[in-house]
Amino acid sequence: MISIGVNFPAAAAGRILETMAARRGVKALTLDASLNAVEFYRRAGYVPVREEEHAFNQGATAAVVIMRHEFRADTAA
Repeated sequence: MISIGVNFPAAAAGRILETMAARRGVKALTLDASLNAVEFYRRAGYVPVREEEHAFNQGATAAVVIMRHEFRADTAA
């Protein structure tokens, strides 16, 4: 699990992680997006796969959308 601090631009962090993954041969990334973050990830190229319930350590649950981003061949450049 990765959490981005409030003082670091989330979009920049995402691009850095995607570039690192692509350079290592990863073909796609999948994540659990909170409902309020779905549009953010759509704009970054992620596609909704399904909605499910996520269970947290303290027993609370929340709806999340599983999203996937497949890399183009030129992403690792």
